[in-house]
Amino acid sequence: MVKISIVIPAHNVETFIKSTLNSIKKQSYDNFEVIIVNDNSTDNTEKVVRDFCNQDNRFKLINFPENKGVSEARNAGIKHSTGDFVFFIDGDDCIMNTCLSNVVAKIEEGIDAVLINYQLADSDGNSIDLKKLRFFEEQFPTQNVSGKEAVKLLFSHKISHWSFETIVRRTVLERNNILFPSGRAYGEDFATIYKELFYSRKVAFLDEKLYVYVQRGSSAMHNHRLQDSENYYSGILELNEFVKKNIPSLEREKSFYILPRLINAYSIQCKFPNKQNINFMSKLRNEILKNTKILKNTEFHLSRRDRLKISLIKYRLLKYIYLLNFYRHKGKESK
Repeated sequence: MVKISIVIPAHNVETFIKSTLNSIKKQSYDNFEVIIVNDNSTDNTEKVVRDFCNQDNRFKLINFPENKGVSEARNAGIKHSTGDFVFFIDGDDCIMNTCLSNVVAKIEEGIDAVLINYQLADSDGNSIDLKKLRFFEEQFPTQNVSGKEAVKLLFSHKISHWSFETIVRRTVLERNNILFPSGRAYGEDFATIYKELFYSRKVAFLDEKLYVYVQRGSSAMHNHRLQDSENYYSGILELNEFVKKNIPSLEREKSFYILPRLINAYSIQCKFPNKQNINFMSKLRNEILKNTKILKNTEFHLSRRDRLKISLIKYRLLKYIYLLNFYRHKGKESK
């Protein structure tokens, strides 16, 4: 009987974590363990989790004595997991009651990784349209595919790289030393998921929206730091080397995949007009223009928003738009 190890990094989520844990406890499939890694929370997260663990021995708590970040929390969960498969769930999200039973049904087909679809919701549980937050609809194939084919789908923007989306065989992680990049609080999913897919012999897909991805204004995704730009670029450099070594046939698909991330890294720099790294921005600009050229006259088409940003970056105008917006906000705050 397949055992699922669920890993939950938790930092200051006392308001949400009980709902997350309850959604797991209510699963129709019950052969699982849950490893909650409390990343030195300063609220009552530890107490809420400990109370839950005392009621159900499938739930286990690991405490970090200092804040180490989401990557280290997930890595600790991998280290302590004993299941056949590992499933990463965030501490403020939920899963539908049939999530694990549907996943296990796919696993029993001889699968190394299963991708599940998701829905967006606000912190009150209200559904959010994907397009409203510029998420794209997953385009899952109806059949199982090889790991390389799954990477091609990822690079072609048919599937996403969220850590919660891929439930992967634990031996795939261990044999290939796949861990989340230490010290990165942004872009850690992007830097990891392609490896999980590539080293999986067979990948399956579940189009039913079994995961509820909660959007909060305080999440790292909505509040950038200047360092996030360099973190993202580190992941891009690693991916470049991986593709060059293992799947050079996907070079164009890779350019299509990393170009929006390069634009994002550049845009984050633009948000900090008094702290920008000009040399780094110049490097990003050159990479953006190089990859744009690679995609010219191909079947890969960027969004209108990204095309506009590329034009503004080309003529070094994007930073002035962000600068105008920066001072506009400062003016409102001073009133």
